[in-house]
Amino acid sequence: MKNLCTFVTVLFLIVLPMVSCKDLNTPKKACSRASLLKRNEKLYNKTITGFKASFPRDTIMDIKLLTDNVRKDFMESCDMRHQLLSFYLKDVLRNNKVFSKARKFDFIQDFMIIQEMLSHCSKSKCSEHDTELQSMKNLKKKFHELNKDKKLWKAISELEILLRWIHYYLH
Repeated sequence: MKNLCTFVTVLFLIVLPMVSCKDLNTPKKACSRASLLKRNEKLYNKTITGFKASFPRDTIMDIKLLTDNVRKDFMESCDMRHQLLSFYLKDVLRNNKVFSKARKFDFIQDFMIIQEMLSHCSKSKCSEHDTELQSMKNLKKKFHELNKDKKLWKAISELEILLRWIHYYLH
């Protein structure tokens, strides 16, 4: 049974990056602010009501991943929004210790849909370059310097902040 779970997880991690926007069944009016707000609120409620509570509490109070510089870049740059949401999808939600709970709460699917919707809105057109902003580099550096489990708990504890940023950005 354990081997089957491992196989399914590995298979999912291989196939998930190949999913396109069309596969996500995003609504035709993907740029509707109301639709984005509704999806973001749904994800925020999942975070508050169960997902975040299903992990150990973050005990690192002197380090913050989602800093003011990250927030500023998130609000101003579509590339930063895409990079930050991709970071959460790839480095946090797809981690073996988080993945099963993220799947249980349909968190990954909802997160991917929000990312796709944000990148398709005319206000949010992303550039074609993949240059990583300095604030994103700093966030990743801090994240990877933390203990293996504690970095996950830190990122999950700050999910609420990220979802609030998305909400503020949409207003």
